[in-house]
Amino acid sequence: MRGFVVSLTNPKTLFFYGALFPQFIDPARPASSQVAVLAGSFLGLALAIDSLWVLLGGALGRRLAGVGRLPNRIGGGLLCGAALGLAIARRP
Repeated sequence: MRGFVVSLTNPKTLFFYGALFPQFIDPARPASSQVAVLAGSFLGLALAIDSLWVLLGGALGRRLAGVGRLPNRIGGGLLCGAALGLAIARRP
């Protein structure tokens, strides 16, 4: 609930929706019903996508629970490789 309140009071969020929604609203029709359909579509899509992330994250977490240190070693190796690449890269 706290995240919802923060999102609602964030000026960037208000500007985003203020710039996005008017492009899809027909001035010849009632705006309130169009905004309700757009908001409902957005909320439904966001809920579906977030639910998918939760399900995938849960499945991946269960699968990686017994792996132990391997993901940490792979991630550390990738970061060391990136650091080495940055260290030897030529600068303009």
